[in-house]
Amino acid sequence: GKVVSASSLASAKTNVKEAIALYQTASPLLRDATRMDEDRLFNLEGQEDLEDEEEFLDELEEYLTALDNPYNFDDENNSTETVELSQFFAGKLDLSTMLPDSVGDKFVDANVSDPTFGGIFPNWTQEIITEDLTDEGDIANDLWSGAASLGDDWWRSHWWGTFYAPSGGSWLYHYPLGWMYQATETPGDVWFWNPELGWLWTTSRTFPFIYEYNSSNWLYYIRSYNVLLEHSGDTWVEK
Repeated sequence: GKVVSASSLASAKTNVKEAIALYQTASPLLRDATRMDEDRLFNLEGQEDLEDEEEFLDELEEYLTALDNPYNFDDENNSTETVELSQFFAGKLDLSTMLPDSVGDKFVDANVSDPTFGGIFPNWTQEIITEDLTDEGDIANDLWSGAASLGDDWWRSHWWGTFYAPSGGSWLYHYPLGWMYQATETPGDVWFWNPELGWLWTTSRTFPFIYEYNSSNWLYYIRSYNVLLEHSGDTWVEK
């Protein structure tokens, strides 16, 4: 979500730098062979601990560099893994608004307004994000993912509302739209066929706006009143 204030991030960045500097000062003391035999709260014991501490110190130094400069954390120096944390700590980003809409525990699609997320990942592209989300199985391929069962084949979708969907079929009933044939599976590109209205298109993000293909017109569903409106000239009239 959005950070409360940019100043809080600036303070956090300063605190992180001070903490890393403090550890860098303490590291030679921790590695001092004379203290290994002493009874202390924190001791490095043996070569394995020394190697682990050295690796940890290297990672801290990498992170410290990345706080103010573009940095590539990838061992193979893949440029797409470059991170610029200074953009995050500038406090100008609301990452929650940059993510695709979600349905259930997955994203509706992979489309984002800014693939670099405000410059934090300067070399990311839409293609990279799409590929990664697809490979991880994070894009919903079920139109009703996250819908809650109400029993007897009735369901409630957070975006579509309450509907009746008999098991094993592609027909569903939605009031006031009536019986509809579900022609697609993904919430990012939804096509229905209605005996009276013909082909209808929407998405989980577009709804309650619905595009009526036969008339090339937009419909608007007011859920609180179960009313379907049609755009006519400069006004909306009941369908």
